Amino acid sequence: APLCIAAAEAGKHAIVEKVMALTVQECRDMIAAADKAGVTLMVAQHLRYSPDAAAVKRFIDEGKLGDIRAVRTHLTGRGGGGGRSWMQDAKEGGGILQAEQVHHIDLLRYYVGNVKRLTGVYKSLSPRMVNGAEDLVIANFEFENGVLGDMFGSWSAFMSPVGRDYMVFGTNGTIHSTPAGMPVPESPTRHFGTMMVGLREEEQLDYRNERDLRRMTFPQFDPIDTSGTDLPTLNYFVNEILHFEECCRTGREPISSGRDNIETIKIVHGIFESSRTGKPVELADL
Repeated sequence: APLCIAAAEAGKHAIVEKVMALTVQECRDMIAAADKAGVTLMVAQHLRYSPDAAAVKRFIDEGKLGDIRAVRTHLTGRGGGGGRSWMQDAKEGGGILQAEQVHHIDLLRYYVGNVKRLTGVYKSLSPRMVNGAEDLVIANFEFENGVLGDMFGSWSAFMSPVGRDYMVFGTNGTIHSTPAGMPVPESPTRHFGTMMVGLREEEQLDYRNERDLRRMTFPQFDPIDTSGTDLPTLNYFVNEILHFEECCRTGREPISSGRDNIETIKIVHGIFESSRTGKPVELADL
C-alpha cells in the first residue's frame, strides 16, 4: 500500500500483485489515492486473463449452464515452498489463503459476483508458518445473487490427487477443472488443466420416479472451447500486462481494478474475522 500510494501521488499508474494489501482499509486508501490522482490501479489477478477463464466466463454469461446454484474450490500443497519464504509469513502476504487461494476466490467472484456473507475457520499448524500465517482453511460463502460456495485449502496435510480445482454448478450443467499437468510450449503458464463441461440432457427425468431414476445416466463431460476469446496470447501474464497498458492508455477500468478487487480482500479478511469470532461475517460491514 505505501508504495502504491506514493506512485499515485507521483502521477504514476500502478499494477500490484495479490494480495492487494494486508488490510481492507489499505485497499481503500490505495483506491482513493489512484482516484485523486486520476491514474489506473490494477491488481494482477492473472487467472482472469487466461483463455480457460475467459471461455468459462463466456459460457456462464451466455446462460449455457442455466442459473448458477453453487461453486466450490479446493487447494492442497506442501506449504509455500521450501526454506524461509514470504508465502509462510502473514505480515508479508503469506499463508495458503493470501498467497494462493486468493486466486481461486477471485476467479469465482469473476464468474458469479460478490460474496454477501460468509463463515470460515483457519489454523496455523506447521512450525514453518510465521506470524500466524494460515495453512489450513475452510469457508462457506453466500453470494449476493444467492449462489452458495465452499472453499478448502491445506498446506498442513498430505496432498490430494488433484492439488487444485474448482467447480461451477448450474441448473443445466456443471463445469469443472482438471489437474494442470506439465506445462507445454503452447500453454506455458497453465494453472489448471482442461476445463470440462457436462450439460443436462434435453429429456427431463424425475428422480423421484423409480423408472426415471433407472434411466438417468452420468452426463458426458467434454472440453470447453477456448478459442475466440479475444485474448492476445495463451500466456496469462502477458495478457494481464497488455490489458494494463491498454487501460493506462485509454482510461478504461481494468477487469481486475482496485475498486473490483477490494471485494476479494474482504473475503480473505472476512474468513479471518469469522474464525476469530466464531460468527458469520457480513462483508458490507468490513
